[in-house]
Amino acid sequence: MIMQELDQLQQAALKAIDGAIDIPALEQYRVDYLGKNGALTERLKMLGQLPVADRPA
Repeated sequence: MIMQELDQLQQAALKAIDGAIDIPALEQYRVDYLGKNGALTERLKMLGQLPVADRPA
């Protein structure tokens, strides 16, 4: 489940990066996905809440 979400997030991020038309847009995508409250950061925080058996190896 979480791995599926991470794969979808990766695809969305790559699509956004490909569509960036200038440096400020690219920087905004970096913040949106990798920033302190970014999409990837939020997903990684969720990993710590998963039972050990469900965590990706």
